[in-house]
Amino acid sequence: MIRSMTAFTRREIKCNWGRAVLELRSLNQRYLHLSIFLSEQFRDLEKNIRERICCRLTRGKVEFNLRCYLNPTIKNTVFFNKKFAQQIIKSIALLKRHSSKTKTDIMSILCYPGVMLHAEEQGFEFIRADLLSAVDVTIEDFIRTREDEGSVLCELIKQRLTSIKAVLLKIYEKIMEILDWERNRFINKILSLNMQLKSDSLEKEIVKMAYTTDFLEEMNRLNYYLKLTYFILNQKGAIGRYLDFVFQEFSRTVNSLALIFISPIIAKRLIELKILIEQIREQAKNLE
Repeated sequence: MIRSMTAFTRREIKCNWGRAVLELRSLNQRYLHLSIFLSEQFRDLEKNIRERICCRLTRGKVEFNLRCYLNPTIKNTVFFNKKFAQQIIKSIALLKRHSSKTKTDIMSILCYPGVMLHAEEQGFEFIRADLLSAVDVTIEDFIRTREDEGSVLCELIKQRLTSIKAVLLKIYEKIMEILDWERNRFINKILSLNMQLKSDSLEKEIVKMAYTTDFLEEMNRLNYYLKLTYFILNQKGAIGRYLDFVFQEFSRTVNSLALIFISPIIAKRLIELKILIEQIREQAKNLE
């Protein structure tokens, strides 16, 4: 799905150890530029968070902030490692199948190393697990926001494309009208002069018709770019740079047409076309 490069997501989690605020934002950038800001005691998570973000995003100036507010009594708190305790209980049950002499009690399990965790001694591992889980959810929310904004931008671009298509049709109709008029005028002039036409006059008439034909060829090129744009918008993944390249060529072709002056009406239509193209290029710069 098409994504915008500008987005913002904020998430707050509350646990028995305290609370954490996660923020993820991005602006336009040709390539992916990621900055991560973490609370001092969790700076070791940077590599893990960076990998999570970089595997999901391709472009944008992205900034991730994580602020943790621990409860003052957290250092003296003891936590029950439920998953580890369940593994021990399963192992004990397996041993009892092979030996009826195996005996155990609840206190033995609680006293086993790693079952009861002292927060500071364990390096806040239980907090890290909660934070990484929150990071994953934040990234998912962030991507959904990008996709929602990307859908809006895509619709805006399609509206501009419809306008471009209408302008191209008007230009094409006018150029065909001019081409027919030039052809008839050329034929009538030859017939009226009855072989007394000077060579320089003949060359001028041929050049005029050649200009009109060149203009028509450039118009065909614009129609190709228009179809290519619709094709790009239906693709998945990052399309921003591809779309920007196509409209650079679109703009260059329109500039070439502007140099071939045929009529004031067509010149006016070309200005309309140029404005629409620049509007699309501005929107394309916001796409991933």
